[in-house]
Amino acid sequence: MPSNNRLTLPASSSLPSEGGGEEGNALVEFIMLGTLLMIPTLYFLLSVFSLQSAAFAASNASSQALQYLQQAPEGQASSQVAAQVAQLAGQDFGIPAEYISTRLICAASCARGERMEVQVTVTAHLPLIPWVVSPSLATLESRAVAWGGNYS
Repeated sequence: MPSNNRLTLPASSSLPSEGGGEEGNALVEFIMLGTLLMIPTLYFLLSVFSLQSAAFAASNASSQALQYLQQAPEGQASSQVAAQVAQLAGQDFGIPAEYISTRLICAASCARGERMEVQVTVTAHLPLIPWVVSPSLATLESRAVAWGGNYS
């Protein structure tokens, strides 16, 4: 009798299923895992973008307020004017006016040719928080200094 290398099973036995008894849909698991990982990543990116926007707002608000005060007519350079200019510059970056505070420091009378310093503080808040008082992410500060003269 010739030797047969094939293994034969009785007809009553069955092979175990290839999935180990588990049947599922890998697409559903992939979508769920992807969503669970993507939502915190997107929120982290939104927080970084909010922080970057506040940094740009602080920097530009201080320099623009100082430039405006240097060109303002005599007697009109005041801390209220600096605050209005800084708030307007902050709105360009999506920062509400109540999150911006401004301080004007002058050597004597805030006249042209004198040393002026504008200090702007911007509070960055967490994005997409619908509370009345949303938690702050960071407080950013920027200063712009002019020593007077035509080229400052």
